[in-house]
Amino acid sequence: MNRTEEAISFALEKLNRHPNIHPSILPLVYQHLDHGPEEVARLLHVFVQIDKDNPKYWDLLGVARQKAGDLKGAIAACSKAIDLNPEEPTYRYALGRAYQKLGKIDEAKEAYRKAKELNPHYKKALQRLRELS
Repeated sequence: MNRTEEAISFALEKLNRHPNIHPSILPLVYQHLDHGPEEVARLLHVFVQIDKDNPKYWDLLGVARQKAGDLKGAIAACSKAIDLNPEEPTYRYALGRAYQKLGKIDEAKEAYRKAKELNPHYKKALQRLRELS
């Protein structure tokens, strides 16, 4: 078992014993997004089942699915995060990244534009828009 799998196993064990602890596990999720996106997506799927109305969990699930190569799953999860909190620009940015990786450039631009409208100083969204222009 590698370190990511151990961390995910630990988090799931804690979550099963203490269902209200899940917000404190988020730093662990961020730490492992780049190293074990499939395992992180599995953990986040548990989170969204426990707290279906938490847009941050849906957003992180979208990012994990994107990193794992499940772009359609990423779009669905990011869209759910946006439905729950349409005023958060980072959710729109994550949606734009998934669309861009899927080759849907017009949809990606629209997501980045909306992120920029919500936060005119959002550097990552501005950079992506410049790259796609």
